[in-house]
Amino acid sequence: MDVPGFEIKRTIGKGGMGTAYLAIQESLGRQVVLKTMNANQSGQADFLERFRNEGRIVAALRHPHIITIFDIGATDELVYMSMEYVDGGDLKEKIRTGCTVEEALDMVESISSALHFAHRQGVIHRDVKPANILYRLDRTPLLTDFGIAKQMSEDAELTATGTILGSPFYMSPEQAEGQKVDGRTDI
Repeated sequence: MDVPGFEIKRTIGKGGMGTAYLAIQESLGRQVVLKTMNANQSGQADFLERFRNEGRIVAALRHPHIITIFDIGATDELVYMSMEYVDGGDLKEKIRTGCTVEEALDMVESISSALHFAHRQGVIHRDVKPANILYRLDRTPLLTDFGIAKQMSEDAELTATGTILGSPFYMSPEQAEGQKVDGRTDI
């Protein structure tokens, strides 16, 4: 795989919409994550629009506990998003290894402030779960993966009737039932 301006180092994850790679942004010499979606998926308008929507949403949400996005681009084979590389693990791992009550409360306060900020901007995450809370090496928690986020001001739906997006074990009842959602669905 070749993405101009980036040196791909290795695959770091795969998800429902694409693959994430550790890469070096050659112009600045910094490590980044390239989140990609294959061109064959991007041929489906809803996947491509959801991917672009994620990039626009995250880029507009400048908050100390929300992942930073640097750019969105495309090649003949794929579309990609360049974002901050975070290498301190995720909350899912932290739960397995254990944490103190103070660490847990600090994380809840930090992610709650990120969600409150997003909600004030009219954005509902709709997929808050331990795997979508990453940690920087300094243990700062970050909310990430806005792939199914919804902007409340948008009239267009990126979900077809009868289609439910999200993680079943973490989904709010109203989201699971396909009802209208608001910020409370992220609690």
